Amino acid sequence: MQIQPISQITATETPEIIADRTALARAVEVVSECVERKSTVPILSNLRISGHGTHTTITGTDLDMTISVDVESVADSRFDTTIPAANLKSLLKKASKSDFASFRKDDDFATVDLENSKFNLRTVDASGFPDFQAPKPVSRFAMTTADLFEALDATKDAISTEEARYYLNGVCLASERDCLAMVATDGHRLARKQLLVPEGLDLNTMPRIIIPNKAVKILHKLLKAKDAPEMVSVEFDDCRIKLRFGSVTFMSKVIDGEFPDYHRVIPEWNERTATIDSATLLQCVSDASLVSSERGRAAKLSFGEKDVTVSSNNPDIGSSEARASSRNVDLDEFEIGFNRTYLTAVVKWICPTGGNLSMEFSDNGSAVRFVGSRGDFDAVLMPMRV
Repeated sequence: MQIQPISQITATETPEIIADRTALARAVEVVSECVERKSTVPILSNLRISGHGTHTTITGTDLDMTISVDVESVADSRFDTTIPAANLKSLLKKASKSDFASFRKDDDFATVDLENSKFNLRTVDASGFPDFQAPKPVSRFAMTTADLFEALDATKDAISTEEARYYLNGVCLASERDCLAMVATDGHRLARKQLLVPEGLDLNTMPRIIIPNKAVKILHKLLKAKDAPEMVSVEFDDCRIKLRFGSVTFMSKVIDGEFPDYHRVIPEWNERTATIDSATLLQCVSDASLVSSERGRAAKLSFGEKDVTVSSNNPDIGSSEARASSRNVDLDEFEIGFNRTYLTAVVKWICPTGGNLSMEFSDNGSAVRFVGSRGDFDAVLMPMRV
């Protein structure tokens, strides 16, 4: 198949788009991330395909967020329709091999030509496709994709899924005294990643926003891709956020709620500290949990002069303990309990590649701050009675 120059497409011809199939398939896969397959609004299960001369824009939305991807193509600007996302994604992925894909629009159908096979898909007029409003940016900046990915990766697992506290169902983007912070908490655990202030961002006028969990997960996946560009631009107001990286434009509503004052639960300074190898602590927690019950998920940490013992008790089976050396300050004969699942998660957040971690204590009923090998990152874990 030879691509016909857009200048040779006349007004009497059927509107057409011709694009590289691989690029098109990748774009459809990206955009489909935010599309609900079984939406109560039929058009929301479709992708909008719009021609713009030298490129084609593919857009998907679920009303709360939208993703658009520009694909280099020969594209008649009259081509503008919506096609079922699941069907288009499937045929571009599974149909017989071809270099190019072409779209022709005719009344209520679009013909998808893959050189050796053709498909007629029912369309819905693009005039009914929702128009997602971009933010009127109060704040904007650019940062490296690697930094944004790291911040999302560090905080995403602390997001609450409790619907009653909807204001915790996302990652908070907040300004601190001299840095930008991304914070998430589920009420038991808190994760905070601090970032250098990007050039062009005014911390004094920046609104505090909460990026929804679904948007965080999709962004994390897209930014992890091997072909992700080096930089991402961000702009937002107190209602929406927009990110642009490469050919991808991502927009989302933010959560309409107030994120709690997380500084109140992060211990500023505790004189009682313990430093231990993260892998050793994880193994101790794992060993101690071998006789514990699912119902009793507590792990007790007992500190001596130069060590820590992790123990667990199950009335139906017995008890267990595992010991490791640690550097303790003012912790002799100090005991504290944690939910072992939460403790394991926090250790992995703090030291994703291993190394030493530090725990800062006040008393056995107060929050404990964890600091590890992950730069400019800390976590807080609430204790439990044992």
